[in-house]
Amino acid sequence: MTFLKFIGWWFGTFVFSCFFHILGRIILSSQVRRFKVRRSVGEPVASVCGLPEGCAMSVFGMVVVDWMLDLWLHRLQNPPLLQAFVDDWGVMYREGSALARVWTCLQDFTQCMDLTIDLSKTRVWSTQASVRAQYRTGDLELSHVARNLGAHQNFSRHCWNSVLQARLAAMPGVWAKLRASLSPYHYKHVAVRMLGWAKAFHGCSVVHIGVRALQKGALRCNARPQGRA
Repeated sequence: MTFLKFIGWWFGTFVFSCFFHILGRIILSSQVRRFKVRRSVGEPVASVCGLPEGCAMSVFGMVVVDWMLDLWLHRLQNPPLLQAFVDDWGVMYREGSALARVWTCLQDFTQCMDLTIDLSKTRVWSTQASVRAQYRTGDLELSHVARNLGAHQNFSRHCWNSVLQARLAAMPGVWAKLRASLSPYHYKHVAVRMLGWAKAFHGCSVVHIGVRALQKGALRCNARPQGRA
């Protein structure tokens, strides 16, 4: 009886896997993307490797890859802590000398998975000054601050906010366009809340900023234009 239950479970799992695989192939093969170059739009291009960007299954697939990476790193002695958000990987370890074996382990994993690490976005940091001095002579960039997932991130006790300051510096042009818009004031208020916050204040909870200039700009964009009835 147990053997028959096992056969039934195996057959059901096999059928479900085949159905899911065929359904996934149909969905992915029907997704195409068009690329725009200046004013010309090219022919539709289908994905030939992996999942197309923007597909919900690509996020789920990357979560599975993150889980596999966590298991891969646990092979090391004193395994590090992996903090992953889809394709953003953060690895924390206690000893500064562990960087070499952790980095080698990451490279081996990406080579097996046919993935590429973006070195321009790869940074290292340590809470110990002696370890930071060693990292400065290495191949990876030692950084005190970085833009991570669109937000400003500080690795030291000094609070920089250069990313948000650059966004705030670009906001006067946004306020001028909103003021020149002929849309009703209700829609302008919605734009200030939905556009202004996402464009200028994304990640503001981790830094200190002044909002006086932004408040003046938001009020200026909702001012009634001169010469209108």
